[in-house]
Amino acid sequence: SLEILRERRPDLVKNIETGVKAVIIQEVKQKVELEERVKELETNIGTLTTERDELKGRITEAEKAQRIAEAKSIVDEAISKSELPEAAKVRIAEKFTGAEKAEGITEAIKAEVDYIAALKESGKVKGLGATVPDEEASKKALRESGKRLHPEWTDAQLDTFVNGR
Repeated sequence: SLEILRERRPDLVKNIETGVKAVIIQEVKQKVELEERVKELETNIGTLTTERDELKGRITEAEKAQRIAEAKSIVDEAISKSELPEAAKVRIAEKFTGAEKAEGITEAIKAEVDYIAALKESGKVKGLGATVPDEEASKKALRESGKRLHPEWTDAQLDTFVNGR
């Protein structure tokens, strides 16, 4: 048994205990080193995760900026090709400021052209009669007014008055 072995060979038991202690100490040291390494790696993982998330955000922002730049290029080209006044071009450009897509630019330009056409039409005089006068009606009205002004005139004098010399 162990007690008999301790009595008879204490040097052997001491060697065995020392060997076991050395192995245990070495394993404990390895465990401590591994735990420290795990903590270090976990810290690195946290740092790398944060950096990755920041980079993903930057990539997303860069992609959005690229889409906005592409849309602005298309909008600017469409606006410059249109025959709109400068104020209308500015209005359309403001509508598409910061847009990621240029969808609807042709409709916006057409709507602006229609709006300007409506404004031009609203400035014209309307409803004041025909633009081409009726000569017969005009001559008849002139003859009647000449009769009222000068009842003493003859038909020949009225004809001369209406037709001129």
